[in-house]
Amino acid sequence: MPESTLVARERGVDISEQRCRPLTRQEIHDADLVVAMAEEHRHEVLRLDPEAAMCTFTLPELTSILAVMPPAEGSSEHQARARIAEAHRRRGSEHGGEIRDPLGLGLVTYREVGAEIEAGVDELVGGLFGVSEAPRAAEA
Repeated sequence: MPESTLVARERGVDISEQRCRPLTRQEIHDADLVVAMAEEHRHEVLRLDPEAAMCTFTLPELTSILAVMPPAEGSSEHQARARIAEAHRRRGSEHGGEIRDPLGLGLVTYREVGAEIEAGVDELVGGLFGVSEAPRAAEA
């Protein structure tokens, strides 16, 4: 969507060459972590590959679980995988949530959702790797 491209560019990220395509079972199988924006997306991932339940979360679900875990120490892939496994074990009804879909809701909503995703990604990186924010693309 043009609004998504504009909001990403405003945040220093160029997604102009990105195109929607179907997610494949192989991509899910190869992933250490699958992060969905909405429950319906998470359910679709699990429909394609039920074995991915341990590593598939919505962004708000995973960040809320990581927020109550002890802080990450270091930034290794091994530690991140262990934290994802622990997050899966801690899943419960008190965790969850979705990122709303801004489709058709105007540029203001796209910007609000962009800020929500950016904050969630920063929390996710911090929760998995112990760093305070995700690396940013260079600003033009």
